[in-house]
Amino acid sequence: MEGEKSHKVCLRCGKLMPAEAFFCNSCGADLRAAPAPGLQGAVDPADFKGSSVWRPVPGKAAAPATYPAVYPAPPTTSLGAVPAGVHPYPAPPVPPAYHPYPVIYGQRKTDDLAIISIACAVASFVILPFFAAVAAIAVGYASRERIRKSEGALEGDGLALAGILVGVFNVALIMALLLLVVVAVLSS
Repeated sequence: MEGEKSHKVCLRCGKLMPAEAFFCNSCGADLRAAPAPGLQGAVDPADFKGSSVWRPVPGKAAAPATYPAVYPAPPTTSLGAVPAGVHPYPAPPVPPAYHPYPVIYGQRKTDDLAIISIACAVASFVILPFFAAVAAIAVGYASRERIRKSEGALEGDGLALAGILVGVFNVALIMALLLLVVVAVLSS
């Protein structure tokens, strides 16, 4: 047919490929290599003469043949060795790109330890001041470490920092009050 783009036929699976293709998109067969002598593909290229659409031919095998891709012999020197810089076979396919960081979709979650840290810091003013303040400091540091290691999946660094600062303030306040009580007892 005139004006029609030329195509190649994959002799392994029968898929019609553009003329500039080197490999079959369907089965990966090398379109530059002919089948080994005596082995035939699933289709005969003559079945596609003048056609741009694959049409099965009655009586032809539909299953792909399992012959290996045949590459031309590599060029050799007079001693039989492959010359330097000549690659006799095509390069292997390139693996997909590696993404070093996880891609996070959706909303980020607030770290539970950050919430516990700020709750302990607030509770340190009401019940068991010293113990709750020390807990706020310890849990706040643990929360900040977890948030840093989560690579963006967790948030709440500000809550954890606030828990640490309020806890330190409360411990300092308790120590100052304790020092005043000791000084008052010793002076009387």
